[in-house]
Amino acid sequence: MVKQINGQYRVKHPNLIPLHAEAKQLMRKIPEVKVVHVRREQNKDADRLSNIAIDKK
Repeated sequence: MVKQINGQYRVKHPNLIPLHAEAKQLMRKIPEVKVVHVRREQNKDADRLSNIAIDKK
């Protein structure tokens, strides 16, 4: 996803194209946005929270 947001890869899935466009539009409203990849091992809290969200579905 980071490479898609940063324009290195294109978004191919039809369901993701409008979401990608919306995200890019919202990011333009913020003066300085930097999207970087953070490995799971380096961000245990985000990993834990994402697993909780997935389990609730």
